Amino acid sequence: NEFICPPTVSLPHPHQQTVLPDEDVLLHCQVAGNPIPTVAWMKDGNAIPQVGSDLYSIRQKSGEDDSIAIISVLTIKNMSRPSLGLYSCVAKNMEGMEEKELQITYEESEEIFVESD
Repeated sequence: NEFICPPTVSLPHPHQQTVLPDEDVLLHCQVAGNPIPTVAWMKDGNAIPQVGSDLYSIRQKSGEDDSIAIISVLTIKNMSRPSLGLYSCVAKNMEGMEEKELQITYEESEEIFVESD
């Protein structure tokens, strides 16, 4: 019989990713667990809709090596300043949940200015 295990989430990216304006940015989240977890993406704590968004698209594919892993791919379309922020990939099944976070920032140096008083 099948063993049951809580979800594991791995992001093959560093925890911070720099991007350029107007490009499409792909984030990959690999998830495993039994039963197969549901996967959701969040931005700044809010759920990203699975369908019908002009800013995002989400698709799911099987893991490379016949494993029970699945890979969820979030595409951030036409990167603009409002799309910068903290993204997270959340996997849940009846055994538990796991979440991994990823910060998206612009490469340009002007982002580094800090208001000082």
